[in-house]
Amino acid sequence: MEGGIAVPIRAKIQVAAPPQRVFEVLSDIPNHGSWANQKAGLEVKPVSGGPTAVGSTFKSSQKFAGKHTGAEIKVIRLDPPSTLAFEAHHAGKKPITYRSTFTLT
Repeated sequence: MEGGIAVPIRAKIQVAAPPQRVFEVLSDIPNHGSWANQKAGLEVKPVSGGPTAVGSTFKSSQKFAGKHTGAEIKVIRLDPPSTLAFEAHHAGKKPITYRSTFTLT
């Protein structure tokens, strides 16, 4: 990572649903606000259009620490029904990019 520090964070959870169903929910990126970060009022809107695929782009908005913030999101890996990865870039005084990878087993 150029000009910054990469800090990996890993978590493992069990979901009482088949991987295919979980993957369907995860890959419906515009619907992430219905289950992810609900208190922040997360909204995700498609930019590129069409079905979710590698290269698909989205724009998110939410409140964080009482301030409005948003990110530009790009799908970087999509291997149904096991892997979804995207990068989210938050612009501003201290821009940050993070990568989220979901691996279903």
